[in-house]
Amino acid sequence: MDAINPPIDPEEARADNSTYHKIIRENCNLCMKCLEVCPTGSLELVGREYTVEEVLDEVEMDMPFYENSGGGMNISGGEPTVHPEFTRRLLEGARARGISSCLDTNGNSNWEIYEPLLEYIDVFLYDLKHLDSAEHKRLTGVGNELILANLRKLLEVEARIWLRIVVIPDYSDSLEYHEKVAAFLKTLPHPPERIDLLPFHNWCDGKYKQLGIKWIYADTDALEPSLLRPAIQVYKDIGLEVTIGGSGFE
Repeated sequence: MDAINPPIDPEEARADNSTYHKIIRENCNLCMKCLEVCPTGSLELVGREYTVEEVLDEVEMDMPFYENSGGGMNISGGEPTVHPEFTRRLLEGARARGISSCLDTNGNSNWEIYEPLLEYIDVFLYDLKHLDSAEHKRLTGVGNELILANLRKLLEVEARIWLRIVVIPDYSDSLEYHEKVAAFLKTLPHPPERIDLLPFHNWCDGKYKQLGIKWIYADTDALEPSLLRPAIQVYKDIGLEVTIGGSGFE
């Protein structure tokens, strides 16, 4: 497939603004033949298939921690509702073993997928990446209408929601934006149990480089959590519990 370039001088490859990539990913058809012949073992296939019981056996090994902390199994991803049957069976199995369960979701799935899971989920970690649908689509590729509708439905059936609000510089970090989110939250059947503000970080920069993908935030510094104090106050003013990334912050 001509998907692998021959090596070049290492200094040239590491030079600033070098466009050299060993793997030409647009030519790659994921046949994985390169893994079989890689002379140094630098290429490897990450991840393997598990059965539901294998996953639950692994989860249950940490039962002493759950009993001490009040925590349990968190199903995230990716997006777990892309695999609804496996997710449902995991949740059912965890309930049978006395393990509490949390679902981390972006909210962009049909209600028919969420509804059968409701009785097994103790807490939803629910993402709100942007309140404006056009801005949401600009960075994620989809609008937010379904996401907001599902959030409303979950609160109507009194699901426990920890709403995770992403805070990205020049996208969702202004005080005005958070005031609009707070006003929206007041229109819901009842407020989420808590708000988790997720400040932008750039820890994934190395992964983008390894994958040869251009990242528009490569030159953006991580957001200092203390800068979110005004936003925290906006949500506290309407009676909501607020954390930074799920941890307490003052």
